[in-house]
Amino acid sequence: MSLFISDIKVVDPQSPFHKKVVNIRVEGGSITELGPTIEKREEDRVIKVENGHISPSWVDIGTQSGEPGYEHRETWTSLSKAAHAGGYGHLLVRPNTTPPLDQAPAIRAVKQLETSEFVEFHPMGLASINTKGKDLTEWLDLEDAGAQAFSDGPNALRSNAFMLKALKYSKRVGKPLIHTPHDAHFIPGAMVHESQQSVEMGLNAWPSASETLLMDRDINLMEYVSAHVIWHNLSSAAAMERLERAQKQLGRRVSAGVGYLYLCYTEAEVSAFNTAFKLSPPLRAEQDRLELWKSIEKGLIDYVSTDHFPLEEDRKKIPFPYADFGAEGLESAMSGFLAHCPLEDAVTLWVRLAAIGPRKVLNWEPVSLKVGQCADFTIYKPTSQWIFQKQDIKSRSKNNPNIDRQMKGRILGRLSGSHWLPISEK
Repeated sequence: MSLFISDIKVVDPQSPFHKKVVNIRVEGGSITELGPTIEKREEDRVIKVENGHISPSWVDIGTQSGEPGYEHRETWTSLSKAAHAGGYGHLLVRPNTTPPLDQAPAIRAVKQLETSEFVEFHPMGLASINTKGKDLTEWLDLEDAGAQAFSDGPNALRSNAFMLKALKYSKRVGKPLIHTPHDAHFIPGAMVHESQQSVEMGLNAWPSASETLLMDRDINLMEYVSAHVIWHNLSSAAAMERLERAQKQLGRRVSAGVGYLYLCYTEAEVSAFNTAFKLSPPLRAEQDRLELWKSIEKGLIDYVSTDHFPLEEDRKKIPFPYADFGAEGLESAMSGFLAHCPLEDAVTLWVRLAAIGPRKVLNWEPVSLKVGQCADFTIYKPTSQWIFQKQDIKSRSKNNPNIDRQMKGRILGRLSGSHWLPISEK
C-alpha cells in the first residue's frame, strides 16, 4: 500500500520545495512522487492534517540512556517512546552506561536494537578507559563495530597529553571527538552560575571560565593536529566568543552544539532553589542566553540537543545542594525552542539545528524532501499552543523542567520507510 500525504508544507532548506505546500506519495518506503499537482489514487492510504508541516526527522546528539545499568531510569524501549513523542528518528547515545560502551560487542548490541517506534540508536564509543582521561579505549575496534563518534560524555578531557592523543586517533579513525569542555574540578562543589544571585543563594559559583579554559587549550592543540572536534553543550557568552574565533582560525573542523534549555531559560529559574533546573553546566545569565541566539543567527552553532538525562524522583526532590544535575527533555525540545525563539523563521531554524546540522557534523548522508529519498521524516504543527504536562512524558523518568510551562508546536508523527507512526497511537 502506498502512502499519500496531502496538502503538507515542506520545511527543508535543502529541498526545492522548501516552504511550499505539496502532496507526497511514498511507495516501498521511498518518495516516488512529490509536488503540488500530485493526485491521490484509490488504493492510497491518505495522511492529511490541518496546518501539517514535514521535515527530515530530528537527530539528537548526546542522549543519555539508563539501560544498561539504570533501567529504573530509562530502558531502550522507554527511550524510543520518548524520542518518538519528540519527533526524533535518531539518537546518538552517550557511552556513559553501566557497563560503558567501551567494547566492540557493546557497540554492536546498541546498533542492533529495534523498537516499535523505529527510532535508530547510534552509539558513541567511550574515549578513555573508565572516563579517567588517561588511557585510550580501543578506538579502532570500536569504530569498526560502528561507533559514530568518541566522547567521555559529560566528563571533560582535562589532560593536555590525553587530548592530543585523542585528536590524533580521531583523525586516524575518521570520526569526530565530542568534547564537553566543562571542567567540574575548576571550582569544587560549584552548583550555579557565578553572579550576584549565586552570592545571595550562598552556593559555590560556576564561572564561564570553566569551559573557556579548555576551549582555548583545544584550539591550540587543533592548530597542531588537523582533527574534527565537536564542542558539546556550550553555555556562555564567553564560549561563543571562543567559538567564533576558533571557526575563523580552523574552519569547520570545529563544530558546536547547545542544549535547548540554555536557549529557553536563565539562572532566574533556580533562584528559589528549583532542582528541576539544576543542570550541568548551570543555566546562565540573560546576556549569555541572548548571545547563544546571536551565535545561532550567525551560523556558528551547528545543532541543538535535548541534553536528555533521565533521573528518578528521589534524585531531584531533595534539597538543592544534594540534588543531581540533569533534566529529561526529548519530548519537549522542539516545542520549547519554538516557544522561546526570538529570531525570525523559527521553524526553519529548528529544522536546520535539529535535522540538518546534526547529520552534517556527524558526516551522515543528508535526508531531504525529494523523489527517491527513503522516508525518514517528522510531521508536526508548529503553531499549536499548549501546556506541557507530566502525562506528556514518555520516559520512565519525569525530571522534565517544562511541566506546566507554555509550549509551541506539536509533533503529529513520523514517517519511517513504509511506516506511518502517529503520536496518537503510541
